[in-house]
Amino acid sequence: MFTGIIEEVGKIKKFTINDDIVNLEINCKKIIHNLKTGESVSVSGICLTVTKIIKNSFSAQMIPETINKTNAKYWGKNTLVNLERSLQLSDRINGHIVQGHVDETFHVKEVNIIKDSWVISFNLNEKLKKFIIYKGSISINGVSLTISSVNKDFFSVSLIPETLKRTNLVNLKSNDLVNVEIDIFAKYIENFLRN
Repeated sequence: MFTGIIEEVGKIKKFTINDDIVNLEINCKKIIHNLKTGESVSVSGICLTVTKIIKNSFSAQMIPETINKTNAKYWGKNTLVNLERSLQLSDRINGHIVQGHVDETFHVKEVNIIKDSWVISFNLNEKLKKFIIYKGSISINGVSLTISSVNKDFFSVSLIPETLKRTNLVNLKSNDLVNVEIDIFAKYIENFLRN
């Protein structure tokens, strides 16, 4: 479990495929301290298990389902990824509860820069539309964000300079594909009401 508060942006050092398994090695400086094999790390919103610790980097693996369901299919060497270690029970939840289980990928509709802040709009799909509410929480590439507006076919989030400085969202442009995780509480409520 994560909070969507990114600790650092890492860079993919190696991206190889062996028998449908993707092997990643990710360079990082902050999260590597006290990181252990077997621990979970959110990598741009995807919960991955650390398989190996190397100086200033860690390794992880992805299965075909992960590749097919996320924007990881477009990753490669030098891709910048958002990194967050798993939540400890003594930690503050400064964002919202994020599982690292990507629900869907959305395309960036447009990026509007207003002074120092950005408003990024994403195309909506019918499947997840019911979960997107004004002032609700959403995870985009692992970043906990608040939905600032909702329209018929798209929704928007507003980013302050600090978020842009600390995440890979600063590199987004129109038509980019992002990993989206809907607020877990919204999914539980919808499931409860449906059954």
